[in-house]
Amino acid sequence: MRMHVVATGAFFSVGFLVLNDGSSPTWSAFQSLGRAEQAALHVAIKKLAESGRIGSQQRFKKLEGSDGIWEFKKHQHRFLGFTLPGKRFVIAQYQKKQGDKIKPSLVQEAEATRDRLLKEAKEARA
Repeated sequence: MRMHVVATGAFFSVGFLVLNDGSSPTWSAFQSLGRAEQAALHVAIKKLAESGRIGSQQRFKKLEGSDGIWEFKKHQHRFLGFTLPGKRFVIAQYQKKQGDKIKPSLVQEAEATRDRLLKEAKEARA
């Protein structure tokens, strides 16, 4: 599993998931944001890496009903991620807000990606 690391701290290395073909849709989505939105999200990402939390539930929270999926948000932009062994936090999904709730299918995709990466890591150690 590869990720484009954007912050490293005492608690996590935080990065955007890189797919097998070398692309990173979540990193591309982040880069397409305005400078102010990028800066605000990057501050939150750095806090997560350094302290393991953000402190603002408006910017970072565990999604209700999910199995360990967390949401970074700024205005209409939602980035979903999860933790992996080795003190890693992977940002794996992006959605521009289209309503009050995140699409359940996006949460399910993030959970499936996490489960696949955990399985791959376990097989690599065996």
